[in-house]
Amino acid sequence: MSTRMVSVDKLLSNHGIVFEVIGDESMHSMHSLAVEHHISSSNIIRSVIVTYNKQEIMLITSLSRVLCYKSICKVLGGDPLDMSTLDISLNKLHIPLPEAFSYQVYVDKGIFENITDESIYISGGDEHGAFKLKSQDYKQLISKCESLEGIGVSLEKLNSMQSEENCDSTDITKSRLKSRVDEVTDLPVMPAMTAELLRLRVNENSTAKDLSILVEQDPGLCAQIISWACSPYYGYKGDIVCIKDAIVKVLGFDLVLNLAVGVSVARSVNISEDNSLILKRFWLHSVYCATLMEDFNTNLTTNKNRLPKGQAYLSGLLHNLGGLLLVSLFKEQFFLLSKSILLNPDVDVCRQERNLYGLDHQQLCGWLMESWNMPNEIIASVRYHHSNEYDGDHSILIKRLRLINLGLSNYAIGDEVNNTVEFKMLMDQLQLDPKGVSDLFDKFWEKIEKLNSVVGGLVRA
Repeated sequence: MSTRMVSVDKLLSNHGIVFEVIGDESMHSMHSLAVEHHISSSNIIRSVIVTYNKQEIMLITSLSRVLCYKSICKVLGGDPLDMSTLDISLNKLHIPLPEAFSYQVYVDKGIFENITDESIYISGGDEHGAFKLKSQDYKQLISKCESLEGIGVSLEKLNSMQSEENCDSTDITKSRLKSRVDEVTDLPVMPAMTAELLRLRVNENSTAKDLSILVEQDPGLCAQIISWACSPYYGYKGDIVCIKDAIVKVLGFDLVLNLAVGVSVARSVNISEDNSLILKRFWLHSVYCATLMEDFNTNLTTNKNRLPKGQAYLSGLLHNLGGLLLVSLFKEQFFLLSKSILLNPDVDVCRQERNLYGLDHQQLCGWLMESWNMPNEIIASVRYHHSNEYDGDHSILIKRLRLINLGLSNYAIGDEVNNTVEFKMLMDQLQLDPKGVSDLFDKFWEKIEKLNSVVGGLVRA
């Protein structure tokens, strides 16, 4: 591993460059610098260290651009589908100064395309915050580095692809994606089970007996729900010998119904055994969100703004189903997406998906849920859970989902980029007491081990 040969401030001073230190060593990413100091991402320079053929390489770009894994592999002469082609460092605070290290350095040719003023910002590594200097001075520092064309794409371009009407991709066309989604909805058994469960959900006269008769048609699902009822998480000491016991004595009609809907929907997406870890992460994240959404709806709301019974839990359980759908439909591209996320840790996953697929998992799963005639709140939750601009009929639901996902991102759970500014903004919009939100998460973490003990079975349901 290359070691730093000179400190940043000393290197800049040696070149006679005037600079200013912004932030401090507590800054955990350049994204947080942009958000907290209101700096355009186009003016923040970042770098990533990759290893190719046992040689360490520094790639320099701006925070407003996504590095393209496939393009980088092709430029370097490697096979993008070979998992060993590029080893990517996980450190988010590499210092983008060629002279400070002995790396081979390549610069994204579009790095200065959308710069908004004469100043740029670079990471100071783990010992400092960031350094502000003139863009012309920085250009001089990287003038001897080779520029590579086509290894990056601007976020502005990816944002323009957010509209489905403008969606375009060189690898996979929108029509092909839509065709593949149509194939998924033709799966024979589980959509039928989902439809029956949803009919119970909207029927005010449905009983525990009706639900138990339906769930008993699926032995795996039945066994899983009984297992949940018997888990230490719920603390029931008596005997649970049938699904009706689980419903009446422990879990309740709404929880069992929503769990059954969630499992039946997710099982319709075919995930191979070699992706079982992805499935486990999906269920952990989904159950965490569902539990927090229900806790929120119970403890942080009034009768006026409380969501209808079961809506909060099921929305939390299913909102990120599009991630599974991508794994199922596009195995090769999902591998590329995982590499892209390592290259671009501060770029939200939807933009990276649009770079690879021409659309994101929200749009993809939105089509699926619409074709199944799922409830409108479920369609909204899968379609807009990453959106900070959605203002439709279910905006309160979406804001709560975003708040919870941003809270979980503090613990590297889910696919949200950590954003403390938006988290505080959402608390204000939802008129929440910060202490109440903090207490909500604290109480959730107190029961996390017991909750984890019952989540694993969902992978096998």
